[in-house]
Amino acid sequence: MDSRFQNKATKGRKKAGDDKPHNHCHNQVAEIFFLDEAGFQSDPVLGRTYGLKGQTPVVATSGQRQSINAISAVNAKGAFWYDLYTGKLNAARFLEFLRDFMKGRRKPVFLVVDGHPSHTAKVVRAHVQSLEGRLELHFLPPYAPDLNPDEFVWSYTKTNGGRCAGTNHLGSRRFRGQAFHERLRV
Repeated sequence: MDSRFQNKATKGRKKAGDDKPHNHCHNQVAEIFFLDEAGFQSDPVLGRTYGLKGQTPVVATSGQRQSINAISAVNAKGAFWYDLYTGKLNAARFLEFLRDFMKGRRKPVFLVVDGHPSHTAKVVRAHVQSLEGRLELHFLPPYAPDLNPDEFVWSYTKTNGGRCAGTNHLGSRRFRGQAFHERLRV
């Protein structure tokens, strides 16, 4: 690669393409998955609206804010894995997801992830090394959501009914999220 076209992120790295997952796949039979997380809130997106002159428009809300988070992985062959959780994603929780994701997998997996701090934690790196080649993490460049096909899953989910509005019970939100994702699998 011509050094004039290198940016700060690529300086000092191997030649372009040396660490790409598809180059390794020619030597191994492996599955490539793209992973991403998303959050869903029950409160409506309040934007601009119109009202009569001199009267401030009021948008009715329930007053209760609920949220649920999801993590998923997709591949080019249509395989789809997901899980739902509450709270923040940290390294310990991400390890739980990795263990669940790897259950029953016979082929090695190349998992393409973003630069979330939980993905780059030392305990995660140690766990990946302990799997002895069954799992490799490959990182997307910063600010590159268009390179992750799993982003399209969350975009579709959020625009086509993935909101968890109008429920007071986490179980029913979880059920609604699972039902929606089951429809995505078909």
